[in-house]
Amino acid sequence: MLEHMESKNREKAVGEMLRVARKKVIIALPCGKQAKAEDEFLTVYYRLQFSRDYIFIAQHNRYGLPDCKTVRSIISRLSQSLRKKTAVSVYGNENILLHRFLMKGFMTKNIFVDFIYRKVLLFVIPILRMFNEEPTYRKIFCIDLL
Repeated sequence: MLEHMESKNREKAVGEMLRVARKKVIIALPCGKQAKAEDEFLTVYYRLQFSRDYIFIAQHNRYGLPDCKTVRSIISRLSQSLRKKTAVSVYGNENILLHRFLMKGFMTKNIFVDFIYRKVLLFVIPILRMFNEEPTYRKIFCIDLL
């Protein structure tokens, strides 16, 4: 969700999550230069297919993607100001090449390809979950409130 809001509002959003949470906060978002480059590639690809922008990626481009260091810094700063002790773990999610493969399949006018990607690939999700090695498109921040 943070990637869909202006950077000036991200800290407030994270602060609210930390304020109301009792045990854990999970934040998942595209992070860093490689995710930004992937969004730029997919923007061009989508425009070639549909002659318009893909709204979610357009928001990423408009608001920018934070890097991991920035997100960690926000979490640390807000944890201190809210007097909450936290332990943060960060995990990669969805290898960049897998992300591109899947997104290109979803960004199609071909009904057969669309069906394969939206229905048939659901059965291989357990296998696709194994492809989270770096570089990843998304990072998952698991914040344990101690």
